[in-house]
Amino acid sequence: MENEADAPAKTKFHWRHEAEGVAVAPRGKATVDGPTTYFPMFAKSVGEGILVQKVAYTAPHQPKGETQTAADLEVVKPTLRRASYETESEGKRRPFFDHMIVGEHLVVTMELGQIDRMYGDDAIRGAAQVSGPLAYEKAKLLSPGIYEIWLKATKTGPAFGVVQALPYETQIGDVPSARV
Repeated sequence: MENEADAPAKTKFHWRHEAEGVAVAPRGKATVDGPTTYFPMFAKSVGEGILVQKVAYTAPHQPKGETQTAADLEVVKPTLRRASYETESEGKRRPFFDHMIVGEHLVVTMELGQIDRMYGDDAIRGAAQVSGPLAYEKAKLLSPGIYEIWLKATKTGPAFGVVQALPYETQIGDVPSARV
């Protein structure tokens, strides 16, 4: 069956999708009109993969059928637009000037480019690979594409390393790092 005009009366269509290599999720409401449909989706991970759209149909007095098409899908890595650094102690923030006191937080604000800005990710994760007295505490979504990574100074001494915000299902190495 190539199109709705070829379909017998009372034919029913059922759409679904599968993705390989890249995680995708539906977003918004699907528009379905017989064998023609529109499924808004967004990519949750980076890389290359295949998106397979399938439509199954049942028509009176005919065997069930299925048609599928595949499309290559490439999701590029986000970019780092900017990173800013502040310290926070007792609810007060100040610009970061290369030194902190024990118990103070270093808050790294990262703005990522090439990432969906319409929808935020409530399950934002962060990662820190830091040597020295800084310990990762949490990641926070400020607005879509803008994240805070919180580190705490646990003792005195020099610290250096990198932090990353990991939105959606991205992994370490999928997103750019900010140096600390």
